[in-house]
Amino acid sequence: FRHDSIAPGVAAVRALGARHGFAVAATEDPAAFNERRLRRYAAVVWLSTTGDVLDAAQQAAFERYVRRGGGFVGVHSAADTENGWSWYGRLLGARFRTHPAVQEATSRTAVTPRRGGCRGAGSARTSGTTSAPSPGAGCACWRCWTSRPTPAA
Repeated sequence: FRHDSIAPGVAAVRALGARHGFAVAATEDPAAFNERRLRRYAAVVWLSTTGDVLDAAQQAAFERYVRRGGGFVGVHSAADTENGWSWYGRLLGARFRTHPAVQEATSRTAVTPRRGGCRGAGSARTSGTTSAPSPGAGCACWRCWTSRPTPAA
């Protein structure tokens, strides 16, 4: 499955790069996951990836990249990628088990202190989410997780 949101997502990351002074290279070619090419990047974004995308050599190169301090951002279905790769599952912290139909629901914000900051939509202390909509009723694409990615409140 290939998400229709990938192209607009790449455009959004490029706009962020232009605004904040970082370069963005986008590819869907798994051959880019080798030591030489990964070394060029401060971070790698898996933007709505799905399924098995890397072979064993590419997985090993990516694991070494992260272990040496390379950054990783997983967006949306990145938690439904490489399900047979246990190291990647530990990197994620949790995977999603199912993808229920889009539905009406009421949400609430959970703010979890983590490494000097917070995560969670609407947290005033999380610069990446300050423009997120306030919690409340709405329509959304939800996930059922295999484990709880954050401690219980």
